[in-house]
Amino acid sequence: MKGSGRNTYGANIDVTYRIDKFSFVNRFNLSGSNANESPYGSFSLYSRANPYYRKYNDDGSIPKYLEQSMNTTLGSYNVYNPLYDAQFNNINNTIGHQIQNQLSLIYTPGRNGVFQPVRMLLKIMHQPKHLHPRVNPF
Repeated sequence: MKGSGRNTYGANIDVTYRIDKFSFVNRFNLSGSNANESPYGSFSLYSRANPYYRKYNDDGSIPKYLEQSMNTTLGSYNVYNPLYDAQFNNINNTIGHQIQNQLSLIYTPGRNGVFQPVRMLLKIMHQPKHLHPRVNPF
């Protein structure tokens, strides 16, 4: 909608320090946003204002409702004019910030701090009449 917008930002820093079999990991994240909503209201109210409704009165003033109907069986039905609130210079602004810090200690057993690979044996058996034998991935 006209007059609405959103700006976001984010940054992160990762620091890792290793001593023998231990690793210290610190992750810092900073993010935020600044959002401005439209002075004309929500889009659902704006979409109810059909183009054939008169947005202005004959004297140039802005009416609060585009259409008002009084029905005794269903109650009253009002179509709101989105230009009505826009003339008052209302501000609908949302600001959000998020700071996150994670500290981890990781222990890695094994020789020189590296896991030793484990060998796997895989045997695939097929029927003799099988048309598409699988290839052994190892």
